[in-house]
Amino acid sequence: MFLLGRKRTIGLEIDDCEVRAVELEKKRGNIYLLNWGRMTIEPGLVKDGIINEPQKLGLSISKLWNERKFKSTSVVLGVSNQGVLVRFAYFPKIPENKLDKFIRFQSQGFLPVPLDTIVFDYSVVGEVVDNEDNKKLHVLLVGAKRDMINGYIQTLNFAKLEPLDIEVSPLALLRSINKEDKRKVVAVVDINYGLSSIVVSEFGVPKLARMVQSNLTLAAKMSACSVEDIISGQKEFLPETLAVLSEILAGEIHTSIGYYLAQRNSRDVDKIILSGRGANYTGLAENLKDMLNVPVEPIKPLENIFNKSSIGADFNKYLDFSLSLSLAYKGMEE
Repeated sequence: MFLLGRKRTIGLEIDDCEVRAVELEKKRGNIYLLNWGRMTIEPGLVKDGIINEPQKLGLSISKLWNERKFKSTSVVLGVSNQGVLVRFAYFPKIPENKLDKFIRFQSQGFLPVPLDTIVFDYSVVGEVVDNEDNKKLHVLLVGAKRDMINGYIQTLNFAKLEPLDIEVSPLALLRSINKEDKRKVVAVVDINYGLSSIVVSEFGVPKLARMVQSNLTLAAKMSACSVEDIISGQKEFLPETLAVLSEILAGEIHTSIGYYLAQRNSRDVDKIILSGRGANYTGLAENLKDMLNVPVEPIKPLENIFNKSSIGADFNKYLDFSLSLSLAYKGMEE
């Protein structure tokens, strides 16, 4: 929506249990938080990030739009599931006019499925020099299975929403880290229903991305409460449950950092940043810091927001909206 220099966009995130949306407006170069909301969805509509019933889900999203009175129908959608492929590869540096065709041809060797079955894209994230002083391009390869993407598109059609863009959720989240952390090596850990993600960012550039099982539902059952109760602060995990969850998550983060450090010219990780529904667990950050010997802190989702009104202050404690906010930022780009 464009009115007298105004630009409004909504970031939309869908997981196995909820739909979350954040509406931003860009006006005179400043970004304002206009609106945000969430809605629990019927079990089974989404499983491990795959949409099973687009029509029912689309109608639920329409209900959220009406209840929260979102103004815009233009959305940037995030996807995160096993149908999303993220790989990093090195290619020889060749003339720019030949690069696109070359990468698309060579990428088949790095992806486990035929290119004609996926929506494919790539980004050059760096340049290195090998042992023979030859320059190579470090390239991020992204593929998403077409049938999975079609499920999301159908859902938006039923909700009468227009997709401005579809992004890989873990990579989109890097847009929300602050300027200081974009000058460091950080591991951004998004803890959510179904699949969670771990991305290592080197000076603001993704160098590794993994999706892992979150075990949130199992942990809640171990504490005889719902995930919603824990996130809302109404209940806490039992100490022994938090210890198990911390150990599992620390293992996944340690493995991810190990993969990153095995890359050429890698650097030590300066900080771990927590996002998503699990980032509010009391004691989790402290446990991870002790287990991994790396500083751990929650993400600061409003770092790039100009408006610090009451709606913003209230929003800031809901770290599970960080991804929706990051997606909405994409719509603010010129």
